[in-house]
Amino acid sequence: MHLFDPQKHFACAGIVGSSFPPAVGAALSFKLDGKDNVAVAFGGDGSLNQGMFMESMNLASLWKLPVIFIIENNEWAISVNVKDSTPLIRDSDRALGFNMPSKYVPDNDPIQMYLAAKEAVERARSGKGPTLISIDTYRYYGHFEGDPEVYRPKDEVKNLMAKDPIKRLRDQILNEKLASEDEIERLENSALEEIDQAVKFAEDSPDPDGNDALADVYAPGYYEQEPKSRGRKLPMYMAISEGISQEMEKDSSVLYMGEDVGVYGGIFGATTGLYKNWT
Repeated sequence: MHLFDPQKHFACAGIVGSSFPPAVGAALSFKLDGKDNVAVAFGGDGSLNQGMFMESMNLASLWKLPVIFIIENNEWAISVNVKDSTPLIRDSDRALGFNMPSKYVPDNDPIQMYLAAKEAVERARSGKGPTLISIDTYRYYGHFEGDPEVYRPKDEVKNLMAKDPIKRLRDQILNEKLASEDEIERLENSALEEIDQAVKFAEDSPDPDGNDALADVYAPGYYEQEPKSRGRKLPMYMAISEGISQEMEKDSSVLYMGEDVGVYGGIFGATTGLYKNWT
């Protein structure tokens, strides 16, 4: 929850559905900068019913942005079954309302997931826009630490464990002689060692220093320059317009967007003249 790694281009927030708008923003920046990067947003079946998801799908499809929306349907929210929260037969059907292609990956199938993702990435990089990928999966543990799990049948997990995708893929690799038992065992041991090293690093790391609590909160140099307009009294809408203009003048990558903020200037006139000056 709330994990960020700029070097890996990874971000995770705890609010349901919150991954979709930032992915759309990243995809828009990729498109404007002429990059071939593709943004990918993950959400559970519960996030399908959030307004953020609908808004993100709409804008991504309208502007043909290079973004992929992946829904991991594990059948349960905390204790509410997906059948009690949506009338959809498949989550992928949601894409129809946004004129967006979709892929449905049933039964925890990793090979089908790879093929669906490959096609979606190629589509995004070719300028054709977003794709929705819906995955049928499952969670073998509770929604949170200490979850009593009184809401689902006791034998449900046991039956589904037999379809664990990792075990199934392992068996497929062996049956098709793509790798030997020894090679797979070395891979498994390497993965476990990497996990152990990460846990040890976390346990051995010092506690955070309270003096750096504000680090990375504000943009570098944001308050270094004295405001040009200090001492003047302006109506709020003019102050907003001037502040936006100053930021756009200082940084050419700043993009201001919103409904009616272009030629019209918004219903309060806060962006009047900006469109003419910056287009």
